[in-house]
Amino acid sequence: MIQASDILTREDYESQLAEGFRWLRFRPALEAEFQAFRRRTGLGQLRAILLIGIGFGLSFLLLDYVMDGPGFSTAGTWQRTSIIQPLLLGMLAVSYLPRLQWLLTPLGVLTGLTIAATTLLLATVGESRGFGTPVAGLLTVTFYVYLFLGLSFWPALGTAMTILLASVASYLSHGVPAAAIFYNGIWLLFANLIAATALYNLEHSRRREFLEARILDRLANTDHLTGLANREQFERYFETVWQHCAREQQALAIALLDIDHFKRYNDALGHQAGDDCLLRIAAVLRDATRRPLDLAARYGGEEFVLLMPGCSADHAHLAMSRLISRVEALNIEHPDSPTAPRVTISAGVAEVHPHDTERSPQGALQLADEALYSAKAKGRNRVMMARPDREVSLLTGIFHRTADGRVQQTA
Repeated sequence: MIQASDILTREDYESQLAEGFRWLRFRPALEAEFQAFRRRTGLGQLRAILLIGIGFGLSFLLLDYVMDGPGFSTAGTWQRTSIIQPLLLGMLAVSYLPRLQWLLTPLGVLTGLTIAATTLLLATVGESRGFGTPVAGLLTVTFYVYLFLGLSFWPALGTAMTILLASVASYLSHGVPAAAIFYNGIWLLFANLIAATALYNLEHSRRREFLEARILDRLANTDHLTGLANREQFERYFETVWQHCAREQQALAIALLDIDHFKRYNDALGHQAGDDCLLRIAAVLRDATRRPLDLAARYGGEEFVLLMPGCSADHAHLAMSRLISRVEALNIEHPDSPTAPRVTISAGVAEVHPHDTERSPQGALQLADEALYSAKAKGRNRVMMARPDREVSLLTGIFHRTADGRVQQTA
């Protein structure tokens, strides 16, 4: 399955890091990736905390019984056994179901509010029985919401503030003395301030580390000269997008491009000029891959490859024709090209249907290579499409067809 991380570039992460995130939010695609990463990496800790919470809940049931027999706080005891424990068990179960893990945040909010409601109920009963208002219980719930339910900052803050306001309202409605309300309210306010600051700093650090790790990962998978994906990244993504197109029953267009007579260009003008030429052409390729799942990569030397999932042969041919024209419009002088007085490129395009072919990804790439070979044989500075009949005749990446129609083994 194609993930957000497959289509985000190093520039996306770098610009977000430079822009900052004081409100603990990234741009939508980055935020979706971060939330998935946060859930995935925090599951082990969350499960352990949920088990501890279940154990504490059972312990408090026993404590209630020992303190005043089974008649003590019947309503609170019922809530703990029939509502809170099932919620904690439900969160634990959902943590093992990847398709439902998005429910962990709303379940965490619901669990926090329910625990707080139970604690407030016990506070009311405790006040009537002479135990006083157990602010320690609400303080514990506050820290539990911030640090032990797996919530990110904003859901945790909203839940904790709701608990604070509900506590004050409950005390007022049950005639708790104003001094006690003020005293307990101050304690709860400071608890929120401390816990919220801790969670904010923790999440801010996690977000920064996430961006920095993604930037380093992109550096390892990026061609250092052009900034395009390198061959290793292309091959990994090719496998992923092949499976995606097979599952979605989409066409996949593959284009191989080669700078015409690039060795002669290097020999005539030097390697620095050659690097500058590669950079300018790479910028054109990067601009041509604007659809979300498209990928441009440097395949090796002066050869590039483009993947265009969900793209028809006609659209791919048109896109490559425009790309060839844009490269020629760069007007990079080529003093030793028999094709044109400026740098040009040739392209070979193959359209395959991964859901309806026995061809492997490498075999499909070879089909595009066949078309590129044909473009070179016909004079370069053009795009050629792989003919449909070759989809049947060429099933491996071992052979290529010469200009006169003979099949030869690829060197």
